[in-house]
Amino acid sequence: MRRRTPVLLSAVLAVALTVMPGLATLVVRAADTPDGAVNAVLDTFISKQFDLLGPLVCEEKREEIIAEFDLRSLFGGEGVDAQPLVDAMTLSIDDRSVGVLSEDGDTASVQIGGTLRMVIDDAAARAWAKATLEAIGQPADDASIEAYMGFFTLMVEGTPIDATVEVVRTDGQWLMCDDLESGEPEESYDPNATAPPAVNPLCGLMTVEELNTLSPLVFALVTPTDGGCTYDPDYEATGSFYSVSIYLQEGELSFLKEVWPDGQDLTIAGKEAWGTETATWVDIGDGIIAIQPVIFASGDDEQVDVIALATAIGEIIVPRLP
Repeated sequence: MRRRTPVLLSAVLAVALTVMPGLATLVVRAADTPDGAVNAVLDTFISKQFDLLGPLVCEEKREEIIAEFDLRSLFGGEGVDAQPLVDAMTLSIDDRSVGVLSEDGDTASVQIGGTLRMVIDDAAARAWAKATLEAIGQPADDASIEAYMGFFTLMVEGTPIDATVEVVRTDGQWLMCDDLESGEPEESYDPNATAPPAVNPLCGLMTVEELNTLSPLVFALVTPTDGGCTYDPDYEATGSFYSVSIYLQEGELSFLKEVWPDGQDLTIAGKEAWGTETATWVDIGDGIIAIQPVIFASGDDEQVDVIALATAIGEIIVPRLP
């Protein structure tokens, strides 16, 4: 199975083009170059005008591409209206790059790079989280809402995009004909290798198989992110939404305790730590390693203590830090 960069998303494009209420509607024009076709799709995505994507992509991949880019489908579902959440979002790709790698007749390959970020109005996100939890029959208390907010924090921190997409020319118009398949490896990395993977050493600290022994949740994928690593289930197969993210950050544990006071002192792998429902942070001397389980919808959520899960993860990964 392919691992997609979450356009979502974890997941996952140019701030100035974000359309806010009252601004003009983006005009969809035929692209006369392969990179122009990709930029048209990205610009339409940023403007959150998902209904305009159809004419910009090839017919044979249209349903698949729109499903990946339409955030209303990602965050919505039976009884869940994602539109208020989408309206409160601002999307961007930092250091966005789009370039033609090759062109042969009516087909071309285009490279996309950058870091996908989402900024969302805090009050709107909390209101949507509460309504969504109630709609899916889950507890809508403050701790559960904070779990949702933890996910949005990950989106603000960003997800790298490194994708090569196919573009085709039909009736004189270049159309994007591929989704944003990440160029990064899918497999679990071997923490016993002689050297950690160069792309992101954090992804070499724990395998998916090891993570699956720590709770009833079943993970299938591990993906490098901006400054960290994220573990996900097979969303299409399970219909569940949860993740575990590990990332390094600067700062002091004392400051984190002030920002998230509803937590508990812990000792993880012999090091001082602070555990909360949002994340658990471990002081590793020259920085902080954050461990953030986020559980939205799963038949097993009530059986998972996120602090206990983060602690168990820390016991595995902290001794393996380079």
